[in-house]
Amino acid sequence: RKFGLRVLEGYGATECSPAVSVNTAIFPQFGSAGKLLPGIAYRLEPVPGVTDGGRLFVRGPNIMQGYLNPEPDAAFRQLDGWYDTGDIVSVDDLRFVTIRGRVKRFAKVSGEMVSLTAVEDALAGAFPQHGRMCEVVVITRPDEKKGETLIAVTNAPALTLAEIREAVLARGLTVLAVPRELRVVDRIPKLGTGKADYRTLETQLRG
Repeated sequence: RKFGLRVLEGYGATECSPAVSVNTAIFPQFGSAGKLLPGIAYRLEPVPGVTDGGRLFVRGPNIMQGYLNPEPDAAFRQLDGWYDTGDIVSVDDLRFVTIRGRVKRFAKVSGEMVSLTAVEDALAGAFPQHGRMCEVVVITRPDEKKGETLIAVTNAPALTLAEIREAVLARGLTVLAVPRELRVVDRIPKLGTGKADYRTLETQLRG
């Protein structure tokens, strides 16, 4: 919008050949991942603690017929043609999809579902005083009383928990979304796609 351009977002997966929904130039909905394509059926499976969406399952002519590997293929076939996207979304009356986040990137804190992606978005670019290379990602650990606790991991040794708390609350997130612990690493491990490698990071911190 700043440069007079319009980005038309879509959503899908390799298993969906590969699109499920798309915004068009004629009928876009800004902020959504587009309208479900014709012929795509969907259902939302409730997720405890999520009131504005659910886990998205889709079915249609563009959905794959199965996996080559026996174990995931057996799990897929048990769903009778439905594909489990693993994403939490909301779908409005016009079938526009809004992505809330990956199921794996949600934490249950004191009975409420907290999007780790939303917390990371709140922290992204929030600390220019610590330099352009400052990164912060969020992982979790089990907590006997609260279910899970959020941990912020950064490559900026001078960053403080107080700054993180202020940035999270400034974006309108609740206190439950504030990380309770801060860990510093030399660098945030990355996948080939450039995204954070959470599995490697968790292994490093446990070691």
